[in-house]
Amino acid sequence: MNEKNTVTQAELETLKELYKGAFWVYTLIISLAIREVLVHILPRVFNYYWRAEFGEPTLCSRVFYIQVVRCVVFLLMITRFYLGSVTVLEELKHKVDRDKDAPRGSWLHVIIGTFHFVLFFGWALTAVSPAQPWNVSLFLWVLITILLWDVAYLILWLCLGGKAPAEQRMFKRWMVRNLLTLLCGLVLFVGFHSWGCARPYAEVAALVPVLVISVVELYEMLSNRESLLKTVLGRS
Repeated sequence: MNEKNTVTQAELETLKELYKGAFWVYTLIISLAIREVLVHILPRVFNYYWRAEFGEPTLCSRVFYIQVVRCVVFLLMITRFYLGSVTVLEELKHKVDRDKDAPRGSWLHVIIGTFHFVLFFGWALTAVSPAQPWNVSLFLWVLITILLWDVAYLILWLCLGGKAPAEQRMFKRWMVRNLLTLLCGLVLFVGFHSWGCARPYAEVAALVPVLVISVVELYEMLSNRESLLKTVLGRS
């Protein structure tokens, strides 16, 4: 049986203000994360190509290009997830106006989204880090966490008694796409490493699916075109 919360107009307006506030919080965190990447990679680019004397170290070719690839992946991913969050917040506001009711789990969605973008800020710190826990770069470990985030959210939501996340169709499409991205990346990483490639090159190979799928999804968002996964999975 479907149960609806009885809410007043004032409470609905407060809820819409919550979504508006979440948008600005997400924007602030993302801006700081992008700045963190750019203040490290741009001086290294100037140092490498033009022998500028910025504070960042001048790197050997292999390390430099790997860090550039990481930063490009990061910028595409954070833009993609930010636009996705904007879409979800707009859908939630539209649902409030249409149904005159509070979408279930709104508070959870905003909180989880905030922690998600805080994780992106942490990911920004790893783009130029040489750390390799368990012989895999810290950048890849955080990327894996980000791609599995929707799965963790779904498990949390089901444990709290929910039937589906706030926006089921978009959520399902994004979760499956992220899992496919992770699977392709893992296959390429293990494959290239098994063929004798050094781990940095295996890492670049693993990032190729992330680059491709991020570009495709950004194109779909900006052009409002139908998603292949949306067609395959259906509209339910």
